[in-house]
Amino acid sequence: MIKPIQISRIIGYFFIVFESIAVIINPGLAQQTEQCASIRFADSAKPSITAATAATSVIVESLGYSCTTKLMTKSVALQELKNDHIDIFMGIWMPEMLSEITPYTNNGYIQILPPYLIGARYGLCVPSYIYQAGVNSINDINKFKKEFQKRIYGLEPGNTLNKQLQFMIQYNSLLSDWKLIESNEKEMLNAVKKAIDRHEWIVFVGWEPHPMNSMFNIMFLTDTHRSFGNLSEGASICSVVRTKWRDNCPELMKIITNLSFSFDMVNAIMAIIKNQDIDPQTAAKYWLNEHPDHLKLWLQNIKTIDGKEGYQAAIQFIK
Repeated sequence: MIKPIQISRIIGYFFIVFESIAVIINPGLAQQTEQCASIRFADSAKPSITAATAATSVIVESLGYSCTTKLMTKSVALQELKNDHIDIFMGIWMPEMLSEITPYTNNGYIQILPPYLIGARYGLCVPSYIYQAGVNSINDINKFKKEFQKRIYGLEPGNTLNKQLQFMIQYNSLLSDWKLIESNEKEMLNAVKKAIDRHEWIVFVGWEPHPMNSMFNIMFLTDTHRSFGNLSEGASICSVVRTKWRDNCPELMKIITNLSFSFDMVNAIMAIIKNQDIDPQTAAKYWLNEHPDHLKLWLQNIKTIDGKEGYQAAIQFIK
C-alpha cells in the first residue's frame, strides 16, 4: 500500500518532469522569460526624462520585474539599443529627433512606441515682467535690443536647438546682429535666475516639461515664423525600444504602452526630486502613492509577472 506522503512525492515528481519536457519542447520559453524579467533603462539625465523613467521603472518593478537604469547621452543610448545593451530609452522628442533615429528604425534595430506625453514644446522665453512690458513674440525682441544687449541664451554648442537659433539669427533680418550665448543647461538657468533676481532683461531657450516652469515665472514667446518648427506648437515625447525586446516581450509592451503621463505628473515628480533632494524612484513612488487612480487606469487587466492582479500588487509595492 502506497502511503500519502509517497503519493505527494510521486505527483511532485511528475510536475517536475512535465516542466522539464515543456522546456525541452520549447527551449525558447525559459530564455524568453529570462529576457523579459529584467529591464535595462537608459536615462539622459534630463529632468523630465528622469522623472518619466523613474515612474515607469517603479510601475514595472511593482509587477515583479527587475529594473536597472544607466545614465548616458541620447546618442549613446541609441547606439546601446542597437548593440542590445539596453532595452528602452524614454527620451525621444518628436518630430525634432526623427532624423536622428531614422537610421536605427530603417535598419530594424529599434522601434518607436506611441507617445507617453503629448504637448511638449520648445521656444524662446522671457520672465513675466518682460512679457508684461510688451515682449510677447519673437518678433518683439528686436524692439528691445538695447535692453537685451542683443543676446539670446542657449544650450551647449552643437545642440539641435542652438542650430535652429543660429539659423533663425542668420536668416531673420531683424536679428542678424544678435549673438547666441552658448552654454550648458545649468549655466543658462543660472544666468536666468541671476537676471530675474536683479529684474534684468534676458531671453533664453526654454521647454516644457522642465522644472524651470515652476522655478521661475516665465512666458513662452509666440513663434509666428515657426522658428522652432512643430516644437513651438507642441511635440510628443516617445520611448524607443529594441526590436527584439518588443517582439519577445508582448506583456511588457502592453504595460509600457498603457502609460500616458501628464505635465502635472512629470512636473510634480521633478519638483519632489529637486525640493526634497531624494532619488527619482522614491519621488515617483511618493507621487504614485498619492495618485492611485492613475495606477488603476494604467494597470487595468494587467497581471504581475507571476500572474497575480497587477493593480493590487502595485499598491502594495509603492506604500
